[in-house]
Amino acid sequence: MKIKVAELNGLALDLAIGALKGASWSPSSRVPYSGDWDHGGVILSENKMEFDFDEDSQLYSAYDGFSCGVGETHLIAACRCVLTTKSGEEIEVPDEILALN
Repeated sequence: MKIKVAELNGLALDLAIGALKGASWSPSSRVPYSGDWDHGGVILSENKMEFDFDEDSQLYSAYDGFSCGVGETHLIAACRCVLTTKSGEEIEVPDEILALN
């Protein structure tokens, strides 16, 4: 199913980043890019980004010079930003992954 990158979270967001890196969409291949700095920090080191925090919405924005990602944390915003830049505003996510999310 096509889903907006801005709506991806949890398992689906992590697996989408993994898919960009050549991993499968299998839950067993999940790397917690969006929730663990040990793994998600790699996203930041591989992609030059600037961040902003909106006090009103309590959301972070990540900018890489091409796209913007917004999320509840730096890592979620960074993951959404990278996905938008590399895959567009919508991506195809297997239905079974969305059902697990």
